[in-house]
Amino acid sequence: MHKLTEPVLVMAHGALRDKVAPVRAGAGKQTESHRYGTSAQDTVHAGRAIAVRQLLAHDDQVAAYNGHHEAVRESLRVVGDPVVDQLLAELHLRAEHRAALGVRPDQRLVLVTSTGCAHNLWLDQPGLMRRLVTELPSDRYRVVGVLHPNIWHSYGKQVEHVLHDAL
Repeated sequence: MHKLTEPVLVMAHGALRDKVAPVRAGAGKQTESHRYGTSAQDTVHAGRAIAVRQLLAHDDQVAAYNGHHEAVRESLRVVGDPVVDQLLAELHLRAEHRAALGVRPDQRLVLVTSTGCAHNLWLDQPGLMRRLVTELPSDRYRVVGVLHPNIWHSYGKQVEHVLHDAL
């Protein structure tokens, strides 16, 4: 990204507030981990900040940049999380959303979500959805899976096959 000539704006996305990735050296040995977008390699090139602005969802994310180049820290702006804002704005519609998912008032909703990166719940625990659906009493629980679009793109038919009994 440091080769771009136009100003760069960085904004995190995804279902999780912070995503931590292992950093591997050599033959796959994990040496450390870092939050996406917060390591020096992600934010600085040749002593200057890559992005003119980095948008963060929460105040507590600013701490991840302690010790970074001053220009990087100056580029940070906490702008909120539009998905959380929307969920909070629609709390009064909770019953309607649950009904749309087939969840009765006397049932508990179990939401399972997975990213599309290399280490994700779908690949690491492929039988989890089936186990939840078969082991949790269906009269008391409704299981809903939210898979990243990359999973559907890469494993579409396999996803349908594995989840056939659970669908």
